[in-house]
Order: sequence, then structure tokens, then C-alpha cells
Amino acid sequence: MPDMASDLRRIDPPRVVQVQLDDGRWVEGFQDAWVRQSDGSWRASVSYRLDHEWGRGTHLAALPPERVRLAAILDSVKEL
Repeated sequence: MPDMASDLRRIDPPRVVQVQLDDGRWVEGFQDAWVRQSDGSWRASVSYRLDHEWGRGTHLAALPPERVRLAAILDSVKEL
């Protein structure tokens, strides 16, 4: 039986990241963990929100590292 603790690296509290969508756009989201896959590769556990014609929807995904990047600190600072 696999050791789940060695296959999961939690990020607590979740950090702000940018997530690359299938169409190439980058959107703001949150990463709460790294998860090791059965082939030994790691994926980022992320959530992000998108506006749809029916309203805002929250999406959960496990993405390869190249589709997730840390959000620049200045991007998350609001002007006073």
C-alpha cells in the first residue's frame, strides 16, 4: 500500500498562483498542495474561478508544474 504522506506536500495556507488554462490564458488561483502521481511525476493541486454565462464557477485541477506559476507580489497588491 502506498504511503500517502510521501505522495502529498500540502501548502498551508494555500498560496496565490497563476494557472494556465487549456486555451493558453493565465488566471489567478490558489495552490494547496503538490501531489505525486503513480508515474513519479508531481502535479499542482489548484483551484480557480471563471465567469460563465450562468455565473461564476470554481474549478479544481491537478496540473503539471509548467502550467502553474507563482503570482507576482505586485499583482496581488491593491492600490490604496
